[in-house]
Amino acid sequence: MCKLIYKLRATAIILSLMLMGCTKIIPPGKLVLSDVRETIYIYNYLEGDSLQTFKVVPKGNYVWSIAAINKSKICFGCEDRTSYSLENWRNNLLSLNIDENKLDTLIYNYPGKINYPNYSLANSKIAFIIEGKCRGGKGPLNVQDAQCVVIDLPTKKYKTITGFTLALGKPSWSLDGQSLWVSSYEGKIIRIDTSGNIVEKLGKGFCPTLSPDGKYLAYLDGNTIFVMELITKKIKTVASWYSFYIPNPHYDISITWSPDSKYIGYEGRNLICYITKWASQFVVVSSQGKGISKKVCDFVAAGAGAAWVP
Repeated sequence: MCKLIYKLRATAIILSLMLMGCTKIIPPGKLVLSDVRETIYIYNYLEGDSLQTFKVVPKGNYVWSIAAINKSKICFGCEDRTSYSLENWRNNLLSLNIDENKLDTLIYNYPGKINYPNYSLANSKIAFIIEGKCRGGKGPLNVQDAQCVVIDLPTKKYKTITGFTLALGKPSWSLDGQSLWVSSYEGKIIRIDTSGNIVEKLGKGFCPTLSPDGKYLAYLDGNTIFVMELITKKIKTVASWYSFYIPNPHYDISITWSPDSKYIGYEGRNLICYITKWASQFVVVSSQGKGISKKVCDFVAAGAGAAWVP
């Protein structure tokens, strides 16, 4: 049985390589990525696939997942590890003006690791995840749980909105800014309002992410990324264990839509990196499950979630 599975995977990879030369992916806008150090990468498809790198925080700071606020501003959780004492590490939520390379502090010294921010254009709020404790179970349960916090940008006031534990993953705003798609710690896709009440249950999966046009929901189940059309509930497979770049587990991945809802970015691994777990690749693939994924750049370990700037 195992031999058959590996033969099928090898066949899928060979077919992917054959298609690689005839598939052209040209998504709009720019991708802003982090390698979980002080460096941020800006990948621009419109300028010959250029990759710009620059340091935005002092050495010893770790930049986690990134969210786009507008064309020139992003935000991200940042862990200040300049102190040698784990108890004294400072967790901050920062914003960065890309054009001016100017930092602003939104939250300073929060008592918990800030990760997976997401901005709502409708209500000028940022939702993010605070990582909790590892429960010590098996498989997907052997990772940290999480809570969701929402900050109002104009006032910089914030509050925890969930009274139950979530899985790691970026909260995804509805278009009207009144609710968020998240997943429970056990792997159930739910939609909650800004008070933390469950308003919709959708089924099994992690990292639910709404497309910019509001028509589709991408999510992860195992090592497979699916896209569901919300009206018809039809589901397509975008990337899987049989893809050239295998999607990372839910605690090491962030699904990112292109502004036109035609492409999806995710952290994955080719077969060698999947076995060794020493590196990841950030890749882009059609949201319709057509063609193959295109590698943007390599990361050490898992990398962190990206922002797609229009």
